[in-house]
Amino acid sequence: MESGPPDGKLTKLPIDPRTMKEASSTDPATWGTFGASLRRVEDGHAVGVGFVLSADDPYVFVDIDGCRNPSTGLLSGLAEDLVERFTSWTEVSPSGTGLHIIIRGSLPEDTRKKNTEHGIECYDRARYFCVTGCTIRDVDITERQAELDSFSAEFLTREKPTRGGGTAAPIPAGVDAQRIIDRMRRSRSASKIISLLGGSTDAHGGDASSADQALCNHLAFWCDRDPRLIDEIFRSSGLMRPKWDDTRKGKTYGEITISRAVEDCSSTYGWETRQRKPNAEPRILSAGTGGDAETGADLVFGAPIETFRNEHRDAPREMLPDEPDRPRIHFQPFPLDCLCPALAEYAAQVAESIGCCPSMVAVPMLSVLGAAIGASRVVEVKPGFTQYAILWTGTLAESGAGKSPALGAAVGPYYRLEELHHNLHTEDCERIRQAHENLPGDGQS
Repeated sequence: MESGPPDGKLTKLPIDPRTMKEASSTDPATWGTFGASLRRVEDGHAVGVGFVLSADDPYVFVDIDGCRNPSTGLLSGLAEDLVERFTSWTEVSPSGTGLHIIIRGSLPEDTRKKNTEHGIECYDRARYFCVTGCTIRDVDITERQAELDSFSAEFLTREKPTRGGGTAAPIPAGVDAQRIIDRMRRSRSASKIISLLGGSTDAHGGDASSADQALCNHLAFWCDRDPRLIDEIFRSSGLMRPKWDDTRKGKTYGEITISRAVEDCSSTYGWETRQRKPNAEPRILSAGTGGDAETGADLVFGAPIETFRNEHRDAPREMLPDEPDRPRIHFQPFPLDCLCPALAEYAAQVAESIGCCPSMVAVPMLSVLGAAIGASRVVEVKPGFTQYAILWTGTLAESGAGKSPALGAAVGPYYRLEELHHNLHTEDCERIRQAHENLPGDGQS
C-alpha cells in the first residue's frame, strides 16, 4: 500500500518493490518477494505489504466488509460464524472495519466472487490484498476445502435469472459470424466486447473464466441465443484455449458456459425481425454537399439522426435499431514522420497494442507538447503575427475504435509528470512551513 494524496487515505495500489512502479495482480514480472517488500516498508517508501493470489498457490482469500466495530472489536454474527466455521488465519482489514480469512483450498468452478448483500468477497487467483498481520486468533492457515464448498454453496451460488431461458431464434440466411461481429463493433457495448474478443481479462481481475462467461453473455444476445454461432465466434476470439473443450460430467466447459449464457439471456437482438428490404437500406450522404449520394436530393445532415433518436428515445439501449448512416468524410491519416523519431515510434507501438489508428495517439500528443511548451515560446505564424504553442485537437471515430485508450496513452505521461511535480512542490511547501514554524521568536522574518 501507499499513502495517497491529498487526503492521506491508504490506497491499495500494488507496487513492485524492486522498481517502485505500479504492479499488476496478473503479471508475475511485477511481483517481488516478502523480504524486498518489507524492506520498502521499513525504509519508508511504502506503508504496507500485500500478497498476490495466483493459480500456482493453494490459498483462498475471504474478505468480509463492515463486520467489525473498530472501537470495541466486536464482530457481527455472520463474521463470528465464518471465523468459527473456517478456524484459519484471520486478521483485521486495513480499515479496521472488516476481516480477512485465509485458508487452503480452491473455489468451486461455478461460483461468483462477490455477495454484496452480505459484504463478502472470495478469491483464489488474479487478486491482490493487503496484509495487516493484526490477527484475532492464533491459528495458522489451514486446509478447509469442505467448509469452503459449503460456504460457496450458501453465499456464492450464482442466482438464477427471473427472466430469460428462451429458445434460440432462427437466424436468417446471410447473417453469419462476421456480420454479427461487425454489428457488435458498432454497438454501445463495443469497447467491452472488442476487449473480450481480443482476449483481455483485465475487466474481470484476470479471471479468465469470468471473461469467458462475459463474452458468451454478450454473444447470447447478439446471436439470438444460437449456441452454434456463439461457439463459432468464441473460438475465433483471443479467449479461446484448450480448456474450452475439456469434458466435465458429459459436457465440455464451452457447452456449460454457453448454456449458462443462453439461460441468463432475457432478450435478443432479433435478426429475423430486423432484416430490411433491399429498398429500405439507409441512404449514404455525400460529404460536403448535404445531398443523397445516389439521387442528389438535398438532405439536412442532422435531421435523420435526431428524428431517429426521438422515435426511439424510450427503447432499451441494447435494443435500439441500427442508426441511419452518418455522413462519411474521408480524411488523410496523420503523418507520423513529422514527429521526432521517439514520439513517432511511441505512437506506432501504442496504436499497435491497442489496435487503433496511429493518428488517434499522435494527434492528441500535439496538444500535450503544446501544453508542455505553454507560454514559454511563441510561434510566428506570419510576419508580425505570433501565437502561443497551444493547440486544440479532437478525435472523431466510431464507438469501439479505441479513442479513450489512445487518448490515455497520449496524455498519461504528461499527467503523471504533472502529479509528480505537484507532489514535489507540496513537499517543498511543507518543509518551508515547518522551517518557518521552527524559527526563533514569533516566527516572523
